[in-house]
Amino acid sequence: MPSTASSVSLDALLSAYALLEVGWQASGADVRRAYRELARRHHPDRVPPNSPEHVLATERMAAINAAYELIHDAPLRHHPISRGSDHHRTFTDADVREAQRLARAHQRREQIVTAVTIAGLCILVSLVALPTLHRAGVGYAASAAVIIALAAWAYAVRRSVDPFVALNGLAALLRLLFAR
Repeated sequence: MPSTASSVSLDALLSAYALLEVGWQASGADVRRAYRELARRHHPDRVPPNSPEHVLATERMAAINAAYELIHDAPLRHHPISRGSDHHRTFTDADVREAQRLARAHQRREQIVTAVTIAGLCILVSLVALPTLHRAGVGYAASAAVIIALAAWAYAVRRSVDPFVALNGLAALLRLLFAR
């Protein structure tokens, strides 16, 4: 499978979806979940080194990685094929390029929403936690450093941060802070 997104054919995308065992309407999170499951199941470290099974597992893992690289942003979700289009229609390379462009734009929007959510939650936590920590004897600088470190960590793992989970975590933190 080619690794460059600009020269990808519809057949290569369909093969990648089939290899990762996800449907065309799968979201980026569904593709990521399927990739991690297959990687866990077929990783070469799970078989003895220098064995025929190790060679097969290495080849299988390379194919899984190539498929994930090709569809990690779920381009067929934005392609007419996933919307139950006319089965007599011939899809062009322009359809594939447009689907990939839409998938990248969707992924960028998700990243921006996540970053804004994390920034907003950090501001809320700062407004609540800084005075509370200061009353507990912790200096503002140390409190701010902890909050900034937590924000950096949350942003680094932003793909696994769901805004609703983050809000639930903030609610739990607020309950802890005000339970005294």
